[in-house]
Amino acid sequence: MRTLIVGLTLLISMAAAEAACVTGVRANDVLNMREFPTNQAAIVGVLAPAACGIDVSGQCSGNWCVVAFNGLSGWVNMRYIARAAAPAPGPGGLCVVGVAGNDRLNVRAGPGSGHAILDSLSPRACGVRRTGPCSGRWCEIDTGRSIGWVNMRYLR
Repeated sequence: MRTLIVGLTLLISMAAAEAACVTGVRANDVLNMREFPTNQAAIVGVLAPAACGIDVSGQCSGNWCVVAFNGLSGWVNMRYIARAAAPAPGPGGLCVVGVAGNDRLNVRAGPGSGHAILDSLSPRACGVRRTGPCSGRWCEIDTGRSIGWVNMRYLR
């Protein structure tokens, strides 16, 4: 009976798979989806460098997990996938892109790098929502912790 409960709990948690975003892939490249969890397996699809809304199933082998996106599914190396913070982004949800793994995206008090830093987002953050006006490439956003401004070059 205990095995059944643990199995059902795992199944429920996998069914509520989190949406995720591609991270760490160059703008002129793609992330390959593979038939099996290895670099030598056949490519069954590709993900754009800033793709978000990727469904991570929970079926994993080492650093590889099965993902689904736009009707395709395949194995990807999770080094290039950032799981969204709960709740997963819905309509209007954005993910941080183009920020180095050892850096952060600053959330500022106004539209421009001269304004005070209010908060910062990790290079794998998702679920950011636009909440207000834009000024050039800078838009007002809600991180879930604070409201401030970011350069939209770094959100998709």
